[in-house]
Amino acid sequence: MKKYLLLLSFILLAGLPTLLQAQQDAVMPPIKQYYNATAHKHIYTTNPNELGAGKDGYVFQKNIGRLNYQYNPSSGEVIYRFFNSSSGGHYLTTHVNIFPKGYHLEGPQGCSKIIPLQNPTVPIYEYYSSAYDDFYYSDQQVSPGSGYVLNGVAFTAYTL
Repeated sequence: MKKYLLLLSFILLAGLPTLLQAQQDAVMPPIKQYYNATAHKHIYTTNPNELGAGKDGYVFQKNIGRLNYQYNPSSGEVIYRFFNSSSGGHYLTTHVNIFPKGYHLEGPQGCSKIIPLQNPTVPIYEYYSSAYDDFYYSDQQVSPGSGYVLNGVAFTAYTL
């Protein structure tokens, strides 16, 4: 009997990291970065079903941080995503009323700086290209390539 209990405990513990990761992803989803090489555009989403493994020419590149779905605008920093249908560009900001001309609000992506969460945060830097592409990354020293200009910190995100 002890042998079976030990085996059952081992099986349950082996699946625990996956279960814990799934729980964290449900509450604090990663910000997924996709890139379309044909259109030369990046898109960022916290919705795992929006682009999945890749759709409409967008290929998953990496996760850049985490946001929190359980947010309250009065207690955290809401991250909004805007879209420009003419250029195909997407733009992330904490300012729902301040965005580039030609963009319209798609909706909130999540929230950061929530009290009392104690998870460490990192600044997410925005780089802008004249080709209407915004690139976001947690390392100011990493350049997305030629033609991009660093705009500064766009928002903060929880660490991966």
